[in-house]
Amino acid sequence: MATFSNAWQTPSHSFASPSDGALRSVASVNQSLRSVVQEMRAFRVSYEDAVSEFRRRYIIGVLIVHTFHRGRTAQELGMHRNTLARTLVELNIDVKQIRSALRARNSARPQQTNIFLARQS
Repeated sequence: MATFSNAWQTPSHSFASPSDGALRSVASVNQSLRSVVQEMRAFRVSYEDAVSEFRRRYIIGVLIVHTFHRGRTAQELGMHRNTLARTLVELNIDVKQIRSALRARNSARPQQTNIFLARQS
């Protein structure tokens, strides 16, 4: 187990970012979190509100990755799906509203065609 003399020190391993496939070090994620914390403190966001917002965004991100499948989402989060359902209510997360907003946003984008298939026609 690693010991740290400073609360902001991090282990020297890295992880793959699912969004872009690039490797980001734990230190860079830590730096991002530090900036967010400083900004929230500057705007006097309460601890409870900060934790709730983080939980909301984290859970919504995992829901999107699993295409809103609550069982797989709960499994990744390490909780029972009934606990996830209660947490969604507690955090006022409306899965149907988020799903429809994402669908609307994706349908508003112009459709990209595969130029290789278009040339064969």
